Amino acid sequence: MAKKKYDIVLSAGSYTNGQGEEKKRWVNAGVIMQGDDGFFALLDPGVNLAAYKEPGKDRVIASLFEPRQQQQKPQQQSANAGYEALHGDNADDFDDSIPF
Repeated sequence: MAKKKYDIVLSAGSYTNGQGEEKKRWVNAGVIMQGDDGFFALLDPGVNLAAYKEPGKDRVIASLFEPRQQQQKPQQQSANAGYEALHGDNADDFDDSIPF
């Protein structure tokens, strides 16, 4: 089974946040995976690399970042999250036979 090792990201310029700090804007262009036979890339076909070429350069620079731990946001919890909190992770193990 393949495992995600890195995110492939492109710099898409910069912006100034509410505190007056200049921050880079990033676009995720794909991922680097590691499988049984080695590393491979999965690229987003909707990302036009030519749009990220810096003036005067003949190549596009892509950065690799280790994936962040994704934290589940409260609005993305499953519909039965309250039941799971009370009854554990086996909330989906019940047999519900609705006659319609």
